[in-house]
Amino acid sequence: MAWLNGDSQWKPCSGGCTCPDHDLPLYTSTFSDNMLENRDLVRLARSNEEPLPAEAAVLTGMIAEYSERITALDSRVVDLRELRTTLLRQISLIDEEANHILGEREKLSVAIDTRKKFLSPVRRLPPEILCRIFHETVNKTIPRSLSKRERGWWDFQDVTSPLWTIELVCRRWREAVISFPELWSYLNVVVTDDNFFMGTYRYTRLLSRQLARSKQHFLTVSIHHDAEESGSHELPEALIALLFSASERIQVLSLAMSSTTFSSLQPLRLFFPSLEYLWLLSTDSPDTNELGGTVLFDGAPKLWSVNVMDIQYPSWSFSLPWNQITYFASDHACLHGADAFPLQIMDQLRSMPNVEECHLRCEAWDENLITEQPQVICRKLRSLNLSTRLTHQRPTFQILNQLTTPALSSLSFDGCVYDKELDVENTFTAIRNLIGRSDNPLKTLRFLHGLVLTEDILSILCSTPTLENIGLEKVLLEAFTRSFFDRLTIKPTAPPSDAAILLPRLRLFHLSGVMSKDFDAEGFVGMIESRCQQVNPAVARLDSVLLHRFVPPEEPDDDVAQTLSRLDNLHSTGVGIAIFKRAMLPSEKSVW
Repeated sequence: MAWLNGDSQWKPCSGGCTCPDHDLPLYTSTFSDNMLENRDLVRLARSNEEPLPAEAAVLTGMIAEYSERITALDSRVVDLRELRTTLLRQISLIDEEANHILGEREKLSVAIDTRKKFLSPVRRLPPEILCRIFHETVNKTIPRSLSKRERGWWDFQDVTSPLWTIELVCRRWREAVISFPELWSYLNVVVTDDNFFMGTYRYTRLLSRQLARSKQHFLTVSIHHDAEESGSHELPEALIALLFSASERIQVLSLAMSSTTFSSLQPLRLFFPSLEYLWLLSTDSPDTNELGGTVLFDGAPKLWSVNVMDIQYPSWSFSLPWNQITYFASDHACLHGADAFPLQIMDQLRSMPNVEECHLRCEAWDENLITEQPQVICRKLRSLNLSTRLTHQRPTFQILNQLTTPALSSLSFDGCVYDKELDVENTFTAIRNLIGRSDNPLKTLRFLHGLVLTEDILSILCSTPTLENIGLEKVLLEAFTRSFFDRLTIKPTAPPSDAAILLPRLRLFHLSGVMSKDFDAEGFVGMIESRCQQVNPAVARLDSVLLHRFVPPEEPDDDVAQTLSRLDNLHSTGVGIAIFKRAMLPSEKSVW
């Protein structure tokens, strides 16, 4: 077969080719041993008589003929086996040739891919786009995660800026990295003996070079003092020198250290004229109460945002310009003594008369808090976010009962778990009272995991016409009967003597949780349809509706589901409708 030669171009033969390479003649059997067609053989087969001479001659001739045919067939079998061996050898050669060709093809594909990379659009990206890409690789703060240790609850990752590696890729990337000072403006410092106290200055040199490359850009500086890996509780002198040289450009400052290290900053009397965001984390939080008004810096005239972690009483522990703070957030890790008591939180709020947005986690019950405590009036507070985790009590209502917020427009509470026994003081009732005495222009109300009483939700809806977004999620609902939904249903016309329309600005209405057996599906559907079809031009149209019911699996629910399915028709009008249900959990059945 000449086509096996690598120099030839093999092609299959055209139709009708009879060469043995492509057309193997098939053997057709013509032998049929039917003795009944020969009378003499029939006679002999049915008797034991001696054949006549003529019969013997016929039999001898037949035997000779058959023997010749057997010899011919044996020869053909030998030829076929030889042909099979030849073809198998050729198939093996074909496989080897195919593998060789595929290997050559792979080399060509790799060569093509390599040359395509030279034409890659990445090579043509302008420096501004490269800067945005590189910006996403930079750690804006020191990565951290919770540990399982009894002390030192946080693990911080000591990472080097990827920019030092990126600049080694090629000349263009190096030029792009160096040309944009903002890339170098994120300074993450981990204080350990290996980095600062072992007689080597490589780490300090990298920090100095990074500061130099940031030029005059504002800085985000994160410092973690690792007490377990450092023999000194104070910051190293080299780092202090860098802080002094860069203090005028620091816009964001994050400090994660022990109370002793926090105290060591006081004699430095640093001044941060550009500082706007301050983030503080205590690695030994129970000891921060001993700080007693530590002065972290002499001044920060632009500071407006403070975020603290594992610091129980920030306004007591640190002397900061609290009166100019407009954003405050406080949180703590689970299961240790850094959670603030309601009285401490109230004092913290009292120290910030200009606060506008506040995120608080409260999980410590205050036995000393009495109802006669003077109200804390946060006149500028616009957004309040409260949360608590699984505890034996919910102290958040103690905070809500002491607050007055005349400017509040967004209120959110997350109980993380809901249980009727946990919410015996009824946090939602405290929210109702807060809204009632504050007379605020509330637009967003979000309540997760808790008990919602009928009189409480009705009071809020009747007294807060400014509400636009209502989210009651994973709650125990004792309201939502036909009469409740009738009050929220928009009528085409209303008599002059009728009361004001409830919630004329409502655009988002989300409900989920365990609902009472009195839940009226027909009333709910009618109310939603009336607010989506804008039967009254003075009422805003609903944009988003969610209903997620937790139902007992043994209770029949087909009629309710069929009624709610009518809302599917509203999808075509552009309203976001989502209707779900799931079986109650065993813990939820106890309150059904």
